[in-house]
Amino acid sequence: MNKLKKILLCVCLLFVSIISFGCSSVTMNTTLKNNGAIVASIDVELTGSLSTKRKAYQIAKEYYQQLDKAYEENIIKMFSGIYSDVDAFVNDMDATTKISYILTKNPNYIAGDTKQAPAIENLEQSNFMYVEKTFASVYAYLFYFYPDAFEYNATEKKVKVSAEYKSLVDIPLISSYEEENSLFVDKIIQTCNPFYYNGKEPEFLYDKTINVSGLTLNIKIGDKLVNILAEAFGFADRESAEEAVKLYFNFSTPYRRVYSDGTLSRTGLGYTHSWQIENVNSSIKLWRHFANYLPWYVSAAVLVVVGTIIAFIVVYVVKKSKKAKGMKALQKIANLENKKNDK
Repeated sequence: MNKLKKILLCVCLLFVSIISFGCSSVTMNTTLKNNGAIVASIDVELTGSLSTKRKAYQIAKEYYQQLDKAYEENIIKMFSGIYSDVDAFVNDMDATTKISYILTKNPNYIAGDTKQAPAIENLEQSNFMYVEKTFASVYAYLFYFYPDAFEYNATEKKVKVSAEYKSLVDIPLISSYEEENSLFVDKIIQTCNPFYYNGKEPEFLYDKTINVSGLTLNIKIGDKLVNILAEAFGFADRESAEEAVKLYFNFSTPYRRVYSDGTLSRTGLGYTHSWQIENVNSSIKLWRHFANYLPWYVSAAVLVVVGTIIAFIVVYVVKKSKKAKGMKALQKIANLENKKNDK
């Protein structure tokens, strides 16, 4: 009987959760601009009660605040070695001033402020929550979402992208990298997990207690974001939560040369590749084609040589043909003169 009660309780919780949370959607967008800047945004559909909306808002806000905090700490940690001989940098600057000093000298790593709308007091009138962040370049974007892709070279006193990380500039996403080689064209394929942070499923980076709408969430380092959301909205398990939320990802680029296994459309942002993602661990594929120049050069050289030989043969045959015709004409003239003389 107790087991039956537990089963019924889980079913009721799941039913109430779906009624209150609805079949919501989360859409992540990454846009590569012509000037090299990258805009990352996420749209969360908010359905259900005001309490439900506040929970989603607070959890999303906390997650991105933790990413911002990690970004700032990683900037100081990674770049401090470069300026270790600057006394003012080491002794007199607080963390905020250090970050400003570093980014002034390394503007490609600037990540703009995180914008979140609407304000929490306006949630009752809104069915969507929007979070956006602009990055000065692919370096800032990767440093924010994939700090492990960078390393500090003490010998050169430089921050560099790790040799283990490979990516195309056209595709600034966390990914694995592989090549398919053919005689004339090489295909570079990137398999990406668009919802990942630092190469793995998104998780919280710091301990935090959130109190919202009568619910207390004790978040620990390493807690998966999906698990916390499932707990907050009363789902029986994370699979139920994933089924109730539809995930979408859009990647927009000004370059037509990028291909993908998604749906391609021409939009005001350029060429937009779109996917519906099964869950946060799902992957997508994007690729580029590159000409293998050596075979093309060899083929062109062979064609030039063959063409030259054919040209010489044609000229030789034409000249020989003309010469033969000329000799025949002279022979005819000689024969005519001989006939005249015989008369």
